[in-house]
Order: sequence, then C-alpha cells, then structure tokens
Amino acid sequence: MNRRHWLSLPLLVCGLAAPVMINCGALGGVLGDVTGAPKCPEGMDNIASFDWAGQFKIDADAAGKIKGGLLAAGELKSFADDIEKDIKGACAGIAADLGAGSEFASAEDACKAAAKAITDTKGKLGAKATIALDFKLPECNASIKAMADCGGRCDVSVKPGEVQLKCEGGEISGKCGGECKGSCNADVAAACDGTCSGSCEVDIKGKCAGTCHGKCDGKDSSGTCKGKCEGTCGAQVEKAQCKGKCGGKCDVKGSAKCEGTCSGACSVAFEAPRCSGKITPPEMKADCKASCEASAELRAECTDPKISYRIVGATDTEAAKKLQATIEKHIPVIIKLAVGLKDRVIGAVKNVKSVIEGGISAGESIGGSMGGDLQAKARGAALIACMTPLKGAIDAAAKLEVSVNVSVQVQGSVSAGTK
Repeated sequence: MNRRHWLSLPLLVCGLAAPVMINCGALGGVLGDVTGAPKCPEGMDNIASFDWAGQFKIDADAAGKIKGGLLAAGELKSFADDIEKDIKGACAGIAADLGAGSEFASAEDACKAAAKAITDTKGKLGAKATIALDFKLPECNASIKAMADCGGRCDVSVKPGEVQLKCEGGEISGKCGGECKGSCNADVAAACDGTCSGSCEVDIKGKCAGTCHGKCDGKDSSGTCKGKCEGTCGAQVEKAQCKGKCGGKCDVKGSAKCEGTCSGACSVAFEAPRCSGKITPPEMKADCKASCEASAELRAECTDPKISYRIVGATDTEAAKKLQATIEKHIPVIIKLAVGLKDRVIGAVKNVKSVIEGGISAGESIGGSMGGDLQAKARGAALIACMTPLKGAIDAAAKLEVSVNVSVQVQGSVSAGTK
C-alpha cells in the first residue's frame, strides 16, 4: 500500500466523520468509532484472551506471532522494571551509607556512585588492612509457575491449571506442605530425619569439617577430624546422622516433614515449584513456547546468597565498620543478579527479543498491506498502532542489560583487593 495513503487515513476518517463528530480525538478511538476497527487490548490477560485473528481478519499463524510477541514484551518490561528497582535500591543504599548521596535517576547512576564510594572507602582503610569476602552463591532455578501461567495465557489449546510440565536434567523443588521424599534444605535449623550436611545442634555421627569433641577415627595434628566423628562438631558436617536440628541440607529417609525447601518429591503439590534443569512444556505453538521458556528463566527462583565480609587491620575503624555493614546489607541483591541470574537473563533476553521482533514484523507487514475499503485500511492502521508496546520492550531489553552490567561492576568493586 502506498505509504502516503495510509498516513493520510486519519484526515480522511475525520473528514468523513465531520457531519456527526466535532472532535476526532485519538487515532485508535476515531477508527473504532467510525469504521468499527478493533482497539488494542491492554494488560496481559486481555492481550491473551483477545481474538487477534477474528478481530483483525488475519490468519492464525500471524495472530499467534503477534500475541506471543506482545505477551513476551509485557513480561520483559515488567521484569526489567523490577530489576531496575531492586538494583537501584541496593546501589543507592550503599552510596547513601558511604556518604555519596541517595537520589539517582537510574540504576546505572546509583551503581556507578556505589562502586566509586566503595573504592574511595577502601582507600581510607590503610595499607595494612586486609579484606576477606566469602559468600555462598545463590541457587537459581527456572520458575515452573511462570512457565505454566504463560502457557495458559499464550496458547488457547493449553488450559490454565492443567499444564503438565516436566523437569529434565534436574529435579523439582519448592515448599512442601506434606511429606518430602528426597532432600530438605533449611536456612534455619530444623529437625532432620536423615543425614545432615551443614550445622548440627547436638551429637552427630559422621564426617566433621572442624574439631570433633568426642570420638574421631581420623584426627590430624591440629585436632581437626578428618574421619568420622561421634560427638559434637565445631564446624560443618557432611552427610552425618544429626540427633538435633540441621541447618543446611537434610537427605531424608523415606518420607518426612520438611520445614525448608524440599527437592525430589512431595506428597502434595509443591508451593512455588522450580526446576534445577530444563523445563519441558506441553505441546504449544512455537512462538508461545519461546516466550514461555524465556518467562520461566526471567522469573527464576533464587535462594539468597550468604555473605561474610571481614576487614582486619584498618586504620580508620569507623570507615571499616560502615563499609562492612553496607556490603553485608545490600550486596546480596546485587550478587543475585550479577552472579546467580546473569547468564539466565542474558539468554532469556536474547530469546525473547527474537519473539518480539517476529511480532513487530508480522504486525507491521500485515497492517501495512491491508488495502481495499476504508474498514480494511482502518484495521491495518489499528494493527500497526498495536505494535507500539513491542518497540518499547526492545528499549526495556537494553535497560535490563545495563542493570546486569552495572551489578557486575559493583560486585567487582566489592571483591577487588579481597583475600
């Protein structure tokens, strides 16, 4: 269709409507009022339930690409906004604690200020100061709920609440309201009917990574127990029989109650289930499948990283206290993205951008080719207008990549010079 023809469509429509309308208003409203052209649905649920093929009179394949692209765009923008908020908050907190301001326009600005403040504060500690950073990496697993919700929205053949998913190359884990069969990982010490790897409140029988107070079949010269300990252990235990509460991973015998995260199987449905391997969705359209896989990765469930930041020998003890306190308070959020989610986010953004670009291409190509009567031209212009959120999502993807990069930079400034 000649580009000048469809660009002049609003003027043409307003001219035809002049006898009955005084104010034409926005393009979408005019087209809908005068010609019956569909209006763009707003919100994820409305986009999902909208009859794209019927309303715009296009084939089902093109309609699927457009809907898949719009749903992917909504998910990407929502996730990018959440990450921007979290990272900006953490970096602004560090900057404020170290006297570098607290009001910033973006996560990038806040994190640049935080990284500089960390480096400047380290410079006050003195040449003899030593810093040690220890942290347990977060464990991030793809969200089964996000995959199921997306599948039910995107593909009409997939019924919400009846999505059957498989976890390949890993295991399903989550909160178990019944009996857990497999292993139970508790952040807070809890009863363990099995073998414990972590901390044990009272007597153990098994491998002890520290000093064994009791009987040990393999002490070294420092008193550390290298073999099996029967008594109490001054450090972490590994697959030991724990007579008290276990703080860590408990490999349960048979089925038992789990007060933490259960991995393996649960006698009832898991709460907020996640998959440590690859989620295999049910049969669904290719565009929906790509969009939903990206959604599951973006909404991955992560454990909180455990942080220990120690400063010894600082000449400016006040600066050392401030630095240690703000790092231990705010850096877990940054490490979760910089280390735990980084690869997942980068991969998911790449996949979801291809779905979004496919939706843009389909919508603009079909909308631009709609000719004939006024109603057909109006549908074409309306369809092109519906592609606007897709273009905004490309900007969201760029913003998300910036958030990942600045989080890595801040994590690097914290780690630099540590032992």
